[in-house]
Amino acid sequence: MKTKIKLITIISFFFFLIQSCIPSLHPLYTSEDLVFDQNLIGEWIDSDSIVWKFEKFVPSNTPFPSKSDLSKDSFYKLTVNDGKPAIFHVHLLKLENYFYLDFYIKGYKIENDMADLHLFPVHTFAKVNIKDDIVKLEQFDIDFIKTLIKEKKIKVKHEVSYDNLILTAGTKELQKFVTKYAEDKDLYTEDPIVLKRQI
Repeated sequence: MKTKIKLITIISFFFFLIQSCIPSLHPLYTSEDLVFDQNLIGEWIDSDSIVWKFEKFVPSNTPFPSKSDLSKDSFYKLTVNDGKPAIFHVHLLKLENYFYLDFYIKGYKIENDMADLHLFPVHTFAKVNIKDDIVKLEQFDIDFIKTLIKEKKIKVKHEVSYDNLILTAGTKELQKFVTKYAEDKDLYTEDPIVLKRQI
């Protein structure tokens, strides 16, 4: 029963996070693009009363740390808690005049081998504006991207499975696409996620 509850919680948050974001096999950042904003550290709450806790990532002491563990202190550990915590590595990056967050799930544990086999971690992106006690996340409109692809207005590597789009393009190709449409309002959903700092 506990396994089922954990699975439902993780899938629910995945749906919440990626329903309007672009799932991608590859990150949006290179080490040269990373920045660190101390103001993001702390606890934030969204309109659904879900708590987002950003912490400075501390490299693990394991003998075989991951590549992201070795990317200096330029990224965050994010714990999203809606009753059950989910842990992400989050990288803040700057492309030309805009900032973005790259989310990658790190801390999921499914106590069922069959269920675990069917979960594949991906990167998701959001344009971000961090100002004082407000963080605004503009999610990408995946339907708009599907339309661009269908009408052959963009050529970005991807796969479609059961109407689900996943980008397979490398980082440089992803960056080219994101910067090209950075100021196009149609690229983003009408309702951004707004996080308010917990006092």
